[in-house]
Amino acid sequence: MATMKVNESFLFAKEAAADLTGALYKLVKMDNDGNIALAVLGEKALGAVYEVCLQATAPFGPVTVQFAGIAKVIAGGALAAGTRVGPDAASKLVAASTNTTGITIEAAGASGDIVGVALIG
Repeated sequence: MATMKVNESFLFAKEAAADLTGALYKLVKMDNDGNIALAVLGEKALGAVYEVCLQATAPFGPVTVQFAGIAKVIAGGALAAGTRVGPDAASKLVAASTNTTGITIEAAGASGDIVGVALIG
């Protein structure tokens, strides 16, 4: 994983829709109530979790999301650098041709690897 510096203007905090205490570097979306929820296969992700919510029970507290720039995201499997990606069923990165979230800037060798992704809106 390359060292990355995050521009703070690419971050925002919003109330979590559920327990996101274990969702660091996973892909998220905004739900119908305006809260942050995990993005799943086929959905357009808003960005990646940068800091998790405060507690595992409601109210969950805010979660910080990175929505632009180069973010750290957990891979759902092996990926080559330059792959267009989106969320899988577990909110991890997989190759995607529609509703893409970004483009990998480095390769992932296996599921669980954390890779840099250039987020695209």
